[in-house]
Amino acid sequence: MLKGRTKTMRIERYSATGNSFVVIDIVGQSVDDSTKSSLVVEHVGERDGVIFVEQREGLFHMDYFNRDGKRADFCGNGARTFLTFLRSFYGISGQVTFSTYSGNLVGKVYDAISVQMPTPEFLDEVHVEAQIGHSRLDLHGGLLKVGVPHVVFAVDELSDDLISLAPEIRRIYDANVNFFRKTGNKKFEIRTYERGVERETLSCGSGTTATACYVKYILNGDASLPDHIYVQARGGELQVSFDNYGVFLSGGVVND
Repeated sequence: MLKGRTKTMRIERYSATGNSFVVIDIVGQSVDDSTKSSLVVEHVGERDGVIFVEQREGLFHMDYFNRDGKRADFCGNGARTFLTFLRSFYGISGQVTFSTYSGNLVGKVYDAISVQMPTPEFLDEVHVEAQIGHSRLDLHGGLLKVGVPHVVFAVDELSDDLISLAPEIRRIYDANVNFFRKTGNKKFEIRTYERGVERETLSCGSGTTATACYVKYILNGDASLPDHIYVQARGGELQVSFDNYGVFLSGGVVND
Protein backbone atom coordinates (compact mmCIF):
# COMPACT_ATOMS: atom_id res chain seq x y z
CA MET A 1 0.00 0.00 0.00
CA LEU A 2 1.19 3.53 -0.77
CA LYS A 3 0.50 6.29 1.70
CA GLY A 4 0.45 9.52 -0.20
CA ARG A 5 -0.99 12.77 -1.27
CA THR A 6 -4.61 12.39 -0.09
CA LYS A 7 -5.15 8.91 1.36
CA THR A 8 -3.78 5.40 1.18
CA MET A 9 -3.44 4.05 -2.36
CA ARG A 10 -3.38 0.33 -2.99
CA ILE A 11 -0.50 -0.81 -5.20
CA GLU A 12 -0.34 -4.28 -6.75
CA ARG A 13 2.01 -5.85 -9.29
CA TYR A 14 0.98 -8.20 -12.09
CA SER A 15 2.32 -10.07 -15.08
CA ALA A 16 0.05 -10.68 -18.08
CA THR A 17 1.80 -13.30 -20.24
CA GLY A 18 5.07 -11.57 -19.39
CA ASN A 19 3.84 -8.00 -19.88
CA SER A 20 4.49 -6.54 -16.43
CA PHE A 21 2.54 -3.79 -14.69
CA VAL A 22 2.07 -1.83 -11.50
CA VAL A 23 -1.58 -1.15 -10.64
CA ILE A 24 -2.37 1.90 -8.50
CA ASP A 25 -5.90 2.28 -7.14
CA ILE A 26 -6.94 5.95 -6.94
CA VAL A 27 -10.72 5.43 -6.79
CA GLY A 28 -12.28 8.35 -4.93
CA GLN A 29 -9.21 10.54 -5.30
CA SER A 30 -8.31 13.42 -7.59
CA VAL A 31 -4.83 12.88 -9.00
CA ASP A 32 -3.59 15.14 -11.80
CA ASP A 33 -1.52 13.99 -14.77
CA SER A 34 1.71 15.45 -13.42
CA THR A 35 1.33 13.49 -10.20
CA LYS A 36 0.48 10.35 -12.15
CA SER A 37 3.65 10.71 -14.21
CA SER A 38 5.65 11.14 -11.01
CA LEU A 39 4.06 8.02 -9.53
CA VAL A 40 4.97 6.08 -12.68
CA VAL A 41 8.62 7.09 -12.48
CA GLU A 42 8.65 6.38 -8.74
CA HIS A 43 7.08 2.92 -8.83
CA VAL A 44 7.46 1.36 -12.29
CA GLY A 45 10.91 -0.11 -11.62
CA GLU A 46 11.70 -2.62 -14.36
CA ARG A 47 8.06 -3.13 -15.28
CA ASP A 48 6.50 -2.11 -18.57
CA GLY A 49 3.85 0.33 -17.38
CA VAL A 50 1.46 1.58 -14.72
CA ILE A 51 -2.33 1.24 -14.63
CA PHE A 52 -4.39 3.72 -12.63
CA VAL A 53 -7.79 2.48 -11.44
CA GLU A 54 -10.42 5.23 -11.24
CA GLN A 55 -14.17 5.72 -11.44
CA ARG A 56 -15.67 8.14 -13.96
CA GLU A 57 -19.36 8.67 -14.70
CA GLY A 58 -20.36 5.50 -12.90
CA LEU A 59 -17.82 3.26 -14.65
CA PHE A 60 -14.46 1.95 -13.62
CA HIS A 61 -11.86 3.77 -15.72
CA MET A 62 -8.46 2.49 -16.80
CA ASP A 63 -5.74 5.12 -17.27
CA TYR A 64 -2.55 3.58 -18.64
CA PHE A 65 0.95 5.07 -18.62
CA ASN A 66 4.02 3.54 -20.25
CA ARG A 67 7.21 3.26 -18.22
CA ASP A 68 8.39 6.58 -19.70
CA GLY A 69 5.72 8.39 -17.66
CA LYS A 70 3.55 9.20 -20.69
CA ARG A 71 -0.07 8.18 -21.15
CA ALA A 72 -1.04 5.68 -23.84
CA ASP A 73 -4.65 5.54 -24.98
CA PHE A 74 -4.85 1.80 -24.46
CA CYS A 75 -2.99 -1.38 -23.51
CA GLY A 76 -4.52 -4.79 -24.22
CA ASN A 77 -2.64 -6.81 -21.61
CA GLY A 78 -3.06 -3.88 -19.26
CA ALA A 79 -6.83 -4.11 -19.72
CA ARG A 80 -6.79 -7.81 -18.84
CA THR A 81 -4.75 -6.91 -15.75
CA PHE A 82 -7.17 -4.10 -14.89
CA LEU A 83 -10.10 -6.53 -14.97
CA THR A 84 -8.17 -9.04 -12.86
CA PHE A 85 -7.61 -6.31 -10.26
CA LEU A 86 -11.33 -5.40 -10.27
CA ARG A 87 -12.26 -9.04 -9.72
CA SER A 88 -9.81 -9.40 -6.82
CA PHE A 89 -10.45 -6.14 -4.98
CA TYR A 90 -13.94 -4.98 -6.06
CA GLY A 91 -15.66 -8.34 -6.54
CA ILE A 92 -16.45 -7.66 -10.19
CA SER A 93 -17.65 -10.67 -12.20
CA GLY A 94 -19.61 -11.45 -15.34
CA GLN A 95 -19.81 -8.96 -18.17
CA VAL A 96 -18.66 -5.46 -17.24
CA THR A 97 -18.34 -2.22 -19.17
CA PHE A 98 -15.37 -0.01 -18.34
CA SER A 99 -13.94 3.16 -19.82
CA THR A 100 -10.56 3.93 -21.40
CA TYR A 101 -9.11 6.71 -23.50
CA SER A 102 -9.99 4.52 -26.49
CA GLY A 103 -13.66 4.49 -25.47
CA ASN A 104 -15.91 2.21 -23.45
CA LEU A 105 -15.10 -1.49 -23.72
CA VAL A 106 -16.54 -4.76 -22.43
CA GLY A 107 -14.75 -7.24 -20.22
CA LYS A 108 -15.84 -10.83 -19.62
CA VAL A 109 -14.80 -11.65 -16.06
CA TYR A 110 -15.22 -15.33 -15.26
CA ASP A 111 -12.67 -18.03 -14.33
CA ALA A 112 -10.87 -16.80 -17.44
CA ILE A 113 -10.85 -13.13 -18.39
CA SER A 114 -11.19 -11.71 -21.87
CA VAL A 115 -11.35 -8.08 -22.93
CA GLN A 116 -12.91 -6.36 -25.91
CA MET A 117 -10.28 -4.54 -27.94
CA PRO A 118 -10.75 -1.13 -29.60
CA THR A 119 -12.01 -1.53 -33.16
CA PRO A 120 -8.97 -2.43 -35.31
CA GLU A 121 -8.20 -0.07 -38.19
CA PHE A 122 -5.98 -0.95 -41.16
CA LEU A 123 -4.16 2.26 -42.10
CA ASP A 124 -1.61 1.41 -44.79
CA GLU A 125 0.75 -1.12 -46.27
CA VAL A 126 4.35 -0.94 -45.06
CA HIS A 127 7.57 -1.84 -46.85
CA VAL A 128 10.95 -1.51 -45.16
CA GLU A 129 14.35 -2.37 -46.64
CA ALA A 130 16.98 -3.22 -44.04
CA GLN A 131 20.49 -4.56 -43.76
CA ILE A 132 21.51 -7.23 -41.22
CA GLY A 133 25.17 -8.13 -41.59
CA HIS A 134 25.68 -9.07 -45.22
CA SER A 135 22.00 -9.84 -45.73
CA ARG A 136 19.50 -7.40 -47.17
CA LEU A 137 15.90 -7.77 -46.04
CA ASP A 138 12.67 -6.67 -47.65
CA LEU A 139 10.09 -6.47 -44.87
CA HIS A 140 6.46 -6.34 -45.95
CA GLY A 141 3.53 -5.74 -43.64
CA GLY A 142 0.94 -3.24 -42.52
CA LEU A 143 0.26 -0.28 -40.26
CA LEU A 144 -2.77 -0.83 -38.03
CA LYS A 145 -4.32 0.86 -35.04
CA VAL A 146 -5.83 -1.05 -32.12
CA GLY A 147 -6.15 1.77 -29.63
CA VAL A 148 -2.51 2.59 -30.39
CA PRO A 149 -0.55 2.24 -33.69
CA HIS A 150 1.33 -0.90 -34.67
CA VAL A 151 3.42 -1.94 -37.64
CA VAL A 152 3.40 -5.69 -38.28
CA PHE A 153 5.80 -7.67 -40.46
CA ALA A 154 5.61 -11.29 -41.64
CA VAL A 155 9.03 -12.95 -41.35
CA ASP A 156 10.51 -16.42 -41.79
CA GLU A 157 12.18 -16.50 -38.39
CA LEU A 158 12.07 -14.40 -35.22
CA SER A 159 15.66 -13.43 -34.56
CA ASP A 160 17.38 -11.00 -32.21
CA ASP A 161 18.78 -9.31 -35.32
CA LEU A 162 15.24 -8.36 -36.33
CA ILE A 163 14.59 -6.82 -32.92
CA SER A 164 17.72 -4.71 -33.36
CA LEU A 165 15.96 -3.05 -36.33
CA ALA A 166 12.87 -2.17 -34.30
CA PRO A 167 13.99 1.11 -32.65
CA GLU A 168 14.52 2.81 -36.02
CA ILE A 169 11.25 1.45 -37.45
CA ARG A 170 9.48 2.62 -34.28
CA ARG A 171 10.96 6.09 -34.81
CA ILE A 172 9.93 6.29 -38.48
CA TYR A 173 6.32 5.23 -37.91
CA ASP A 174 5.90 6.41 -34.29
CA ALA A 175 4.37 3.00 -33.62
CA ASN A 176 4.95 -0.29 -31.84
CA VAL A 177 6.81 -2.84 -33.98
CA ASN A 178 5.71 -6.48 -34.31
CA PHE A 179 7.45 -9.33 -36.14
CA PHE A 180 5.47 -12.53 -36.58
CA ARG A 181 5.92 -15.99 -38.06
CA LYS A 182 2.91 -18.06 -39.08
CA THR A 183 3.02 -21.57 -37.63
CA GLY A 184 -0.42 -22.63 -38.90
CA ASN A 185 -3.55 -21.26 -40.52
CA LYS A 186 -4.82 -20.01 -37.15
CA LYS A 187 -1.51 -19.77 -35.30
CA PHE A 188 1.55 -17.54 -35.22
CA GLU A 189 4.51 -16.61 -33.05
CA ILE A 190 5.29 -12.98 -32.29
CA ARG A 191 7.92 -10.63 -30.88
CA THR A 192 7.11 -6.98 -30.11
CA TYR A 193 9.10 -3.82 -29.48
CA GLU A 194 6.89 -1.34 -27.62
CA ARG A 195 6.80 2.41 -28.05
CA GLY A 196 7.01 4.18 -24.68
CA VAL A 197 8.60 1.12 -23.09
CA GLU A 198 11.42 1.43 -25.66
CA ARG A 199 12.42 -2.21 -25.54
CA GLU A 200 11.10 -5.63 -26.44
CA THR A 201 8.36 -6.84 -24.11
CA LEU A 202 7.46 -10.47 -23.46
CA SER A 203 4.00 -9.92 -24.92
CA CYS A 204 1.82 -7.07 -26.18
CA GLY A 205 -1.96 -7.42 -26.28
CA SER A 206 -2.75 -4.71 -28.79
CA GLY A 207 0.19 -5.78 -30.97
CA THR A 208 -1.01 -9.38 -30.86
CA THR A 209 -4.50 -8.25 -31.85
CA ALA A 210 -3.24 -6.01 -34.66
CA THR A 211 -1.18 -8.89 -36.01
CA ALA A 212 -4.07 -11.35 -35.71
CA CYS A 213 -6.27 -8.96 -37.71
CA TYR A 214 -3.56 -8.65 -40.36
CA VAL A 215 -3.21 -12.43 -40.58
CA LYS A 216 -6.96 -13.06 -40.69
CA TYR A 217 -8.13 -10.34 -43.04
CA ILE A 218 -5.07 -9.44 -45.14
CA LEU A 219 -3.02 -12.63 -45.44
CA ASN A 220 -5.81 -15.23 -45.14
CA GLY A 221 -8.62 -13.13 -46.65
CA ASP A 222 -10.94 -14.74 -44.10
CA ALA A 223 -14.03 -12.85 -42.91
CA SER A 224 -15.72 -15.83 -41.22
CA LEU A 225 -17.21 -15.40 -37.73
CA PRO A 226 -16.83 -16.62 -35.05
CA ASP A 227 -13.13 -17.32 -35.27
CA HIS A 228 -10.12 -17.81 -32.99
CA ILE A 229 -6.42 -17.26 -33.57
CA TYR A 230 -3.82 -18.63 -31.16
CA VAL A 231 -0.64 -16.69 -30.54
CA GLN A 232 2.62 -17.68 -28.90
CA ALA A 233 4.42 -14.69 -27.39
CA ARG A 234 7.67 -14.99 -25.51
CA GLY A 235 5.74 -14.66 -22.23
CA GLY A 236 2.97 -17.17 -22.95
CA GLU A 237 -0.03 -17.97 -25.11
CA LEU A 238 -2.74 -15.49 -26.05
CA GLN A 239 -5.99 -16.01 -27.91
CA VAL A 240 -7.70 -13.48 -30.17
CA SER A 241 -11.39 -14.16 -30.75
CA PHE A 242 -13.57 -12.62 -33.44
CA ASP A 243 -17.37 -12.50 -33.28
CA ASN A 244 -20.26 -10.22 -34.15
CA TYR A 245 -19.65 -8.15 -31.01
CA GLY A 246 -16.01 -7.33 -31.71
CA VAL A 247 -12.49 -8.63 -31.17
CA PHE A 248 -11.58 -10.08 -27.76
CA LEU A 249 -8.21 -10.88 -26.20
CA SER A 250 -7.64 -13.52 -23.53
CA GLY A 251 -4.63 -15.03 -21.75
CA GLY A 252 -3.12 -15.55 -18.33
CA VAL A 253 -2.59 -12.92 -15.61
CA VAL A 254 -0.79 -13.47 -12.30
CA ASN A 255 -0.32 -11.25 -9.27
CA ASP A 256 3.41 -11.22 -8.58
